[in-house]
Amino acid sequence: MNFAEVSARAQMLRLRQDAFDVLKRYALSVARIACINHGFNTTFRVDCTDGQKFALRINVNSPRDLAAIKAEIAWLEALKHDTNLLLPHIVPTRDGAFILSYQSATLQRQTHAVLFKWLPGRDIDENATPKQLLEVGRTMAILHQHAKNWLPPEGCVFPSARSVFLNSQVVLFDSPMPKTWLETFSTAFAQSEAAHAALYQRFTPQAIHADLHLSNVKWFRGHLSVFDFDDSSWGVLPQDLAISTFYLRRTASGAVLEAALLEGYSQVATLPSYSSAEFEALIVGRLLVLTNDLLDIENSELRGISAKYLESSQARLQIYLETGVFPPRVL
Repeated sequence: MNFAEVSARAQMLRLRQDAFDVLKRYALSVARIACINHGFNTTFRVDCTDGQKFALRINVNSPRDLAAIKAEIAWLEALKHDTNLLLPHIVPTRDGAFILSYQSATLQRQTHAVLFKWLPGRDIDENATPKQLLEVGRTMAILHQHAKNWLPPEGCVFPSARSVFLNSQVVLFDSPMPKTWLETFSTAFAQSEAAHAALYQRFTPQAIHADLHLSNVKWFRGHLSVFDFDDSSWGVLPQDLAISTFYLRRTASGAVLEAALLEGYSQVATLPSYSSAEFEALIVGRLLVLTNDLLDIENSELRGISAKYLESSQARLQIYLETGVFPPRVL
């Protein structure tokens, strides 16, 4: 059976062998590895005999090419040099390469891996506090201020976030669904795409994190660290705020955290100007791209929830079209 057809556990076991093979290219004495995330990409925690810890990311489902990963690393290195943000440190191979490109027997194609030093602390995720969201907002503002004066070096190219579906293959509108659902998705897409177009006329695109949600930050001794720049794109500032807000709309209580996010941002920089309608349409864009990607992913566990996610997305989008506000999760 090919990779997409086996269970999530079988996929992780196959990729674990990939991880062991990849780690031979690094000057490490590996004691054990464990899969800590098997989603759009797959990440392994690596424990070494000398007590050091690392995170190995294998780009399993990411459509990003080598130029985009080079841009991600270039921005991370510039941020570490120019700011005091707590960020992941990239570990080079024995040959000094920050990106290991290899032919994966598991995936039957060339893929890329990057090794990072382990960031201490705990994931915030569902237990976030307003104080922590203040720091997320402050961190985002610092990222934006830095990126205004930074350009990727030659050979480093971020994908554009100008379109709702980014650089994903669009399969959503060809998926089996009731005609009324298709009309809902199509109308929501048109509104979100129009908001993107309007904002790209007013803002100058720059590097944005494009995935600054609470599973991509850690809290350690009162300080925030941010990681997973794999989705970093060439976009406009409101998109980052909308993407973070999308994940805060999981429950009705997210409004307090949303307010803290914006307050933290405004403590560092002036909030970008956008209408509430544009902002809600950007949030809708995040739902659309995630729904689309779930329908076209090799991860068997995520494919297993795609039908339920499609139903939930349709229900949320219907409420959005009726009210103008993107709602908390409804199913």
